[in-house]
Amino acid sequence: MPTSVYQMKDPIQSLNNAKDLMVNALSKLKSDDLRDTVTIEIACEKLAAFDLGCQGTEESSKIFRTLHNNGCNDLPAVYWFEIISEHSAQQIREQYSVLKESIGTRTIPSFNKRYDKTSKILYVGKGKQNISGRMFLHLGYEKQKINLQGLQLCHWDYSGVLKGLTLRLNIVYFPKDFREIVPYFERSLAKDILPLIGRHL
Repeated sequence: MPTSVYQMKDPIQSLNNAKDLMVNALSKLKSDDLRDTVTIEIACEKLAAFDLGCQGTEESSKIFRTLHNNGCNDLPAVYWFEIISEHSAQQIREQYSVLKESIGTRTIPSFNKRYDKTSKILYVGKGKQNISGRMFLHLGYEKQKINLQGLQLCHWDYSGVLKGLTLRLNIVYFPKDFREIVPYFERSLAKDILPLIGRHL
């Protein structure tokens, strides 16, 4: 039985294909294409407990109602969580360190070593589609695929230092053609606003 021989694709051609994809997508981008945005405030201590699920409180369910009903859930997007309560970067990072020790087998993002100590940006992320699914992970309600990375917000302790923590989730949607290049926009944004959590190489 003949053995198949590995044939490497031409690396230069692969890079050219990637370049053409980006140029083509950017050529279609109009000045108003980034106006599909969503902003949701999250009172973290009002999030439903894990065992109640994402519909367990109004605070949790409103997030998913908004994302499912805005007509953009199949689009690629970049998003960021902004701290709008008076909590400092140091308070957040100290409590996040405690969470990392107690979260068990759930996966949470690493610290950003280049963070700004005055930053009010918690995390920057992206999704090629199904942003509501990404938020399901970030809020911490995933029961099966717990190895997938997310902030796991419903598992944080809001009874002490983080009592009253309020976040603003900001989402900017892109045209469908941007699915493969939206990571570039994520990294560029993270480089500029230096979130407290998450590494963007």
